[in-house]
Amino acid sequence: TENTVEELQQMKDTLKLRLNKSHVKMSKVADFLIQSCEQYKEYDPMLTPAEPSNPWISEETTFWDLEKNTKDYSTRRVKRWAFSLDEVLRDPAGKEQFAKFLAKEYSIENLHFYNNVYELKNVSEKEVVDKVKAIWAEFLDPNSALSPVNIDSKCMDKTRKQVLSSPGRHTFDDARDHIYKLMRSDSYTRFIKSDQYKELLAAKRKIRGEAAIKPVQTAKQELLLKLKPNRQQSTSFIG
Repeated sequence: TENTVEELQQMKDTLKLRLNKSHVKMSKVADFLIQSCEQYKEYDPMLTPAEPSNPWISEETTFWDLEKNTKDYSTRRVKRWAFSLDEVLRDPAGKEQFAKFLAKEYSIENLHFYNNVYELKNVSEKEVVDKVKAIWAEFLDPNSALSPVNIDSKCMDKTRKQVLSSPGRHTFDDARDHIYKLMRSDSYTRFIKSDQYKELLAAKRKIRGEAAIKPVQTAKQELLLKLKPNRQQSTSFIG
């Protein structure tokens, strides 16, 4: 009987959770999926030919080289930054332009904090504690932070406890999420509406394959070039 009561109580709790869980209509999910596919269609090299070529089906990596370039980039690339803050932070050029905007807005410390927390994930184990202390001292210490960031008191208290008791790679995750949401709702929105972004979008510095960058030679082309002089020598010798 006790087991049955416990099972019923557990079922009751599970059903309560399901009732409280928000549900989205299938039609809205489908609309969102279609919208997302249409939005990214231009950037899918399998659906839209990449410039200068698709590195997934060719031997050339020029497309990836262009994507790494933070100096010259196409309007197509800049337009993608308006999709979401993640697109800006994922693109080295986008992050660089966003940093310049934040510097003008006197809020560059938010991006620096966000970057430092991600760097914490990649340091060696012996460096974790020192990195945690350094991040705390620079951004969150209420008494001596050189580049203070604003997080709510609940998040601050939780982070302080973790810094003092168990510093680790995930110590600042809540604070990072708080700063990310702040940048997404405030700084990012103003960046996309700013003259800086509009000028970048209107510049139309579009790079097209061979006209903009020397194409990367394939191994086959290099081999043919090396063999060409030898063919001429062998022909003249026979003559």
